[in-house]
Amino acid sequence: MVDDDPSILETVQAILEGEGYSVVTATNGREALQVLERVTPFLMLLDMRMPVLDGWGVAAALRGSRHRFPVIVMTA
Repeated sequence: MVDDDPSILETVQAILEGEGYSVVTATNGREALQVLERVTPFLMLLDMRMPVLDGWGVAAALRGSRHRFPVIVMTA
């Protein structure tokens, strides 16, 4: 899950983990791409409006990568 709002990260993470899912978080797009160097998710929840590297930048980077998984966009 990638979002720059700590309260959203904590809330969604708690809900998903409560349902038995393993959740890895990142607070911006650059951090998310670094996480993808060591973890391959089944699904990514992605905020589009973030500092450092936004969701559009992450999506563009994923298009040219080896990673293949669904991305769900979450934005205000």
